[in-house]
Amino acid sequence: MIKLVQTNQSISNNKLPDNDNKASKQNKFSRFDPDKISDDEDNSWAEDLSQSGGSDGGGGRGGEEDYYGEEEEYGEESIDKGHKIEALEETPTAHNQDESYVIRKKNNKRVTINVYCTEYEIVKKVSRKVNNFKLKELEEDHEGAVIKGQGGQKLSHAWDISWHDLAITPDYMSKMQSYQKVNHFPGMYVVCRKNFLARNLMKMQRQFPDEYSFFPKTWLLPSEQIEFRNQFTTVSLNGKSNPKQGKKKTYIVKPEALSQGKGIFLSRSMEEIMDSCQNEGCVVQRYIHQPYLIDDLKFDLRIYVMLYGVNPLRIYFHEQGLARFATEEYQCPVNSNLDNLYMHLTNYAINKNNDKFQQNEDEDEDDQGHKRSLNAILCLLKQEGHDPERLLREIKDIIVKTLVIGQPYLSHLYKSCQPEDLDNSMCFQILGFDVILDHKCKPWLLEVNQSPSFSTDSPLDYKIKKQVIGDAFNLLNCSHERRQEHIRLKKEEMEKRIMTGKINKINQEEKEKIRQEKLKERFEYEEDRMGGYELIFPCEDETQNKLYESYIQKANDLWDDFTTGGKSKKAKEQLNEKKNSIVQ
Repeated sequence: MIKLVQTNQSISNNKLPDNDNKASKQNKFSRFDPDKISDDEDNSWAEDLSQSGGSDGGGGRGGEEDYYGEEEEYGEESIDKGHKIEALEETPTAHNQDESYVIRKKNNKRVTINVYCTEYEIVKKVSRKVNNFKLKELEEDHEGAVIKGQGGQKLSHAWDISWHDLAITPDYMSKMQSYQKVNHFPGMYVVCRKNFLARNLMKMQRQFPDEYSFFPKTWLLPSEQIEFRNQFTTVSLNGKSNPKQGKKKTYIVKPEALSQGKGIFLSRSMEEIMDSCQNEGCVVQRYIHQPYLIDDLKFDLRIYVMLYGVNPLRIYFHEQGLARFATEEYQCPVNSNLDNLYMHLTNYAINKNNDKFQQNEDEDEDDQGHKRSLNAILCLLKQEGHDPERLLREIKDIIVKTLVIGQPYLSHLYKSCQPEDLDNSMCFQILGFDVILDHKCKPWLLEVNQSPSFSTDSPLDYKIKKQVIGDAFNLLNCSHERRQEHIRLKKEEMEKRIMTGKINKINQEEKEKIRQEKLKERFEYEEDRMGGYELIFPCEDETQNKLYESYIQKANDLWDDFTTGGKSKKAKEQLNEKKNSIVQ
């Protein structure tokens, strides 16, 4: 298809020729050039975009036009005036003598990302700027199919990537095409919801006490209220319960299903904690009362991790991260300051409301304010005599040990949704690991966020999150060719089924061979495109890999015990015994 674009002054105002039936669509980013935009323009981008009216030109959602206007779809190939224009005669609306027109060929070979389900402008901008994706806002139904037009027709091939701010269901994933990718794994709550994370970590801690000692002592209330009461009482020889003597301990109470610091409080009173947890589930932890301080302030680290495969497990660590600071000088917890959340909590959503909060105004000064870069913290720790490389190794170790506990369930759901997928690459997810350092610079895991905020309230936010998202997109092997190959194979399969009434099926051995070839091709592709990401599992150290594999095996055993009462494991053992007896 060939379309005309006017080259006179009206182009600079983003106006198409009068004979174009969409001349009324104006968008200041319709000629967006990712290579020419300056960093100075970045901060105003979200505001400008929101004023432009979105993809349908009128501020509404669900339009099927290109997000940045019609000229988005034109390719780089063009024929300027003075060149021989053989195709001009094919367009009756063009005048051969009018030198104000050039011809550009329409380009439909770009990767399409559906941004209907995200409110984060940085996701939309990075998609377009870094990877030159075509942005669409296409409403999806519960089956994952795109609703098109007034008639509500469904089209399942309308996107290559779909970005969701919230979790997806297994049903959604089961309706995806093999070439499509979505930024969530179904079932990620198994390591991201506070109560599930705590329960699974404690199960592994009972198996590996020393290796899983990176989270505070934890209780799940009300189910573990008896064990929790024992922290406050002792049983005498005559069987009576007496209050424990000595210094009172401080506990932090977190509602199991809330985020951004909502509902969190500190307490030393068993009665207060028990009463608050009667009507809703809570996670109660020993409070780390001696945190590492910078400028006399408590802080935690937001570490960005990309999970890109669950069978086999593939975990990436990003070099960019954030440090979030409390806004009141820290003091050890006593009854009089337990209610001061600006002192004890580091959540940005809480501390930004304090008058003392200082926003970072310059991305290059990443060691200032109440939100700083991970690199700035590592440099400061090195100046204070600590080993940042050791700290990073310990944090990466925590990340892998945490994610392996969810591997059995995540893998089970993935295979249930897409049993024929051999690439292990239809889902990816950027997770936010929150880690705090104690006074000895030991890292402790606080929680894992399955939907970390990508708001960009400061230049530093924008700089770091742009790299995290952009590098993630670079790892995704999406292309127009993959989509076309999928459609071609589906068409051939359907034609053969109609002609012969049979479905092509390959045996398990052939399927495994194809799977290994696809995985090898995928790993080679990712190796050259990691950007700021580092593959931390599988890692280069084979000894360490074997250790992690033992954790995965134990997690599988625990999963098997939970789901089948160990029947699956027993069946495998019996099968192996039978094979061994035949060999002998």
